[in-house]
Amino acid sequence: MSTRTTLTPGWEPTAATPRLLPVAPGLAKTYMKLFVNRLSYCEQSPYGDHRYHRPKHPELKTLAARRAAREMPDQKWGSPPHVERANEIYLELVKERRLSSPFRSLTEKTIEQHLAGQVTVNLYAINPQTQCCKWVAIDADYDTEQAKRDLAKLRKELLLDNVFAVQEYSRRGGHLWIFCEDPLPAKQCRLFIYNLALRLGVPIKGSGFADEGIEIFPKQDSLAPGALGNAIRAPLGIHRKNDNRYWFVDIGQLTLQAQIEALCQLPKLTAEQLNDLTHK
Repeated sequence: MSTRTTLTPGWEPTAATPRLLPVAPGLAKTYMKLFVNRLSYCEQSPYGDHRYHRPKHPELKTLAARRAAREMPDQKWGSPPHVERANEIYLELVKERRLSSPFRSLTEKTIEQHLAGQVTVNLYAINPQTQCCKWVAIDADYDTEQAKRDLAKLRKELLLDNVFAVQEYSRRGGHLWIFCEDPLPAKQCRLFIYNLALRLGVPIKGSGFADEGIEIFPKQDSLAPGALGNAIRAPLGIHRKNDNRYWFVDIGQLTLQAQIEALCQLPKLTAEQLNDLTHK
C-alpha cells in the first residue's frame, strides 16, 4: 500500500515547493486524536504577510464569485464591489444549502495535507462545549537564547512534578507541549502554568506581566458558545514564513511516523495530577 498522501487534484510540487513528505495511512487520524479538540481551524497563506484565514467552501466560493461577475459586468473581477457582492451571495448559498457553518471543518484529509507540507493549519485549544483542552502549549516567541533557557527551566520543573512536556522548535524560540490523558478544564490548566512560571521567574507576556515572555495556550479560561479564542500553529507542518519544518526535540527520529508514535507514548497529564498541582 502506498504511504503517500493524496494531494489536491492538479497540484504538483515544484522546485520552489517546501519539502513534501509521505503520510502513512492512519497517521492523520492519530494526529487528530492527539491535537484536535474542535474542528474550527485556519490555514496560513503561503504569500504576502502569511496571515491565517478561515477557509471557505471552495465550490460555493467559486459559484458566488461567478454569480457576482454576471450581476456586475462593469466591475472588474476581484474589485471591492465584486468581492463584497460575492461575499453576500456566498452567505446566501450557505443558508440555502443549510450548511452548519460558512467555513470548512477540519478533516483527516486536511491534516494529511498539513503533515505532507501542502498546507499549514493552526489549532484552537478550547472546545467551548466543554471548556476543556487536550493540550497546553507554552510559546516562547522572543529572544531565542533567553527563550531556550526559559523553556528548559519550565521543562525541568515540570518533570520534577512528573509532568512530561515535549519541546518543539519554532521560527523564534520554541514551544512546550503538555498532553492531557482526557480533556481537562482550560481554566485549571492555565492556573497551573501561570503559577509555575511566576514561581520560576519566567516572564509572561501581556496581562500586566511583561512586554516579552511566554504565551500560554489556551489563552482564555473559557469561551462563549461559538467563540474561537486564540490558535497556535499545528506542529510538524511547514512554517510558510521561512518554508521550514519544525520537529519535536529528543523524542525519536525526524520522521512523521516516529515523532507521532513517540507523542502517543508520552505520559499524559491526568485530572488527578492537575487537581494535586492546583490544590489551594
